[in-house]
Amino acid sequence: MVALPQDMSPFQLGTEGTYRGTSFSIIGRIKMEWEEGIWNNWFLVTQEGKKGWLTEAYGSYSVIFEVEESLLKEKLTHYPEYSLKEEERHTSDTTYHFPIGSPLFIENTPLEITDIKKAICIGSEGEVPFPVLQSRKVLSIDLMGKTDEFGNIEIDNHDRRIYLGHYMEWDEMHCKNFKLLEGWM
Repeated sequence: MVALPQDMSPFQLGTEGTYRGTSFSIIGRIKMEWEEGIWNNWFLVTQEGKKGWLTEAYGSYSVIFEVEESLLKEKLTHYPEYSLKEEERHTSDTTYHFPIGSPLFIENTPLEITDIKKAICIGSEGEVPFPVLQSRKVLSIDLMGKTDEFGNIEIDNHDRRIYLGHYMEWDEMHCKNFKLLEGWM
């Protein structure tokens, strides 16, 4: 991987925080790009050893953990290689394609698809739980619940990963050892 350029993220390797009363430490990052911007997926480990992600995009934060949803993963295998044509976003065939607005349940949590985008990895650093190559392409599907629930489905050539967690406010995470940004704190 190439070295990642500086960005305006307050997070860095070694940042610590809390998620719903559980302490975590950031140990890695994957930086993703799509046609309208860039976001960071910060890999974290909780004090109990549970591994997850703190996603950061345009000042929004969520903490998510991978879940095993075999029935949903079986449906996701019908997606062609991380490709979603524009016309598929509006299809009524939700068995094979999930258009924006489609309801899905992950671990009995009702969610709705809010965003579908093709993205590419532009770099990584630290420790991450799977091999990450620069230029790795994914289809990223974001889901929101009725309150602060957040889900994500990531599809690439080899895997389908399903995540569930919550949106977080900066103050809720009680972060320390974060990067000081001029004029921000």
